This record gives sequence, C-alpha cells and structure tokens, in this order.
Amino acid sequence: MPDLAAAKVRLQASLTELEGRLTNIARDLDQPPDRDWDEQAIEIEDDEALEHQAALVEKEIASVQRGLAASRTAAPACGATRWRRGCRARGRRWAGCPPGRAPSAR
Repeated sequence: MPDLAAAKVRLQASLTELEGRLTNIARDLDQPPDRDWDEQAIEIEDDEALEHQAALVEKEIASVQRGLAASRTAAPACGATRWRRGCRARGRRWAGCPPGRAPSAR
C-alpha cells in the first residue's frame, strides 16, 4: 500500500499548508482599521474578499480531513477498495471480495 501512504503524506502536507493560509487570513482580518476614511473603505472591501477566501479554505480543510479520515480505515486482505452490503460481521462487505470470504483487515 505505498500509494496510500504517499497519498496520506500529500493530504497531511495540504492540510498544513491550508491551516497556515487560514492563519494568515485571520491575521490580516484582525488588523486594526486605518484612521483614514478612504483607506478604511478599501480595507472593508479587502476584508470581504478575505472572508470569502477563509470560507473556501475552511471547506478545503474539511475535505482534506475527510480524506485523511478515509485513509485510516483498513482495507481487507483480498484487495477490495470499497464497501458493499452483505457482510454478516459488519452488515456489509467489501466490493471485490470473493464470495464466502470474510473481509479481514490488513
């Protein structure tokens, strides 16, 4: 399963990068307002764009976290890649398992 390990490393690196980006956005949003009214108007527009970026980054973080959670589930020894209903032990079985073979974790 070297591909799974490599994917997990890439997901973890993406998560670290996204969390850093979100920290930078939060730091930019926490800046005190400028005393000049014209500058404040520009900063408000910039803050709106940063809030939208933060929302997108948070969605991406959630997606990466779901990917990492999925990578933690053990695949069966028979090499199946997804679940299918019918396993007596768990109420479902892995797709691709030979009939009559109970899935076992690797």
